[in-house]
Amino acid sequence: MPPKASQLLGPFIGNVTSSTAMIWLQIPHLAGGEIRAVFVTLHEASASAAVAHASTASAAYDDLNAGTVKFDQLKPDTIYYYKLWQDDERATPLDLSGLTENDLHFRTLPKNGFDDQLDFLLMSCHNPGTSPRDGADGFAVWARIPEIIAENQNVRFALLAGDQVYGDEIETELKKEPGLRKRQELYLKLYQKFWDNLYYRRVLCSLPAFLMWDDHDLTDGWGSRDDSFTDSKSSTIGPDWWRLF
Repeated sequence: MPPKASQLLGPFIGNVTSSTAMIWLQIPHLAGGEIRAVFVTLHEASASAAVAHASTASAAYDDLNAGTVKFDQLKPDTIYYYKLWQDDERATPLDLSGLTENDLHFRTLPKNGFDDQLDFLLMSCHNPGTSPRDGADGFAVWARIPEIIAENQNVRFALLAGDQVYGDEIETELKKEPGLRKRQELYLKLYQKFWDNLYYRRVLCSLPAFLMWDDHDLTDGWGSRDDSFTDSKSSTIGPDWWRLF
């Protein structure tokens, strides 16, 4: 089962082209002003191969504890494995919180596009609290995705079309909280709750994903509920609702 208190959120694969790739990660519980370096190496074809590329992601408190690293000059349509290290000497691996080194990989896109078929996953509105007894803490659909991808090598990315998290449960506290960082930390706890699941991380550490917001990412019905406007005859969003951004 997924670890209950991960020291690492992600890593997630972001934008991938025929020659570039981005990796996103977050380290929870950084102190004010702290910056934590994570050293990243790429290995072509297998995790045990020699280092093909190396760079550094800097997770910073001021960036909501998150950091990214981008690689370029990659080979098209090539599988790369990547490793995360605590030190530049690559002596101490970063704790992957349940993932294995063979989970961490991605495939660049073909240089000249797709002549035949390109498939992608389209998902939205996943609330694990809806079916917590599915045998995977509400993430049974995510547990199945690696099998789906293994059966169809044309699946090359995921489009997550809204409601990544459900801010409904913290709406009252958010609207009362005047401090920006404290509001951000309420949301960070929510993302930790929804994104820390091992099945979820196992998919997004290897499948490039594009994510968008819908209402629940802020709170249920943001911008359409009567009480989000300044009065019943106005189309102006109230200041306590704007603060949810």
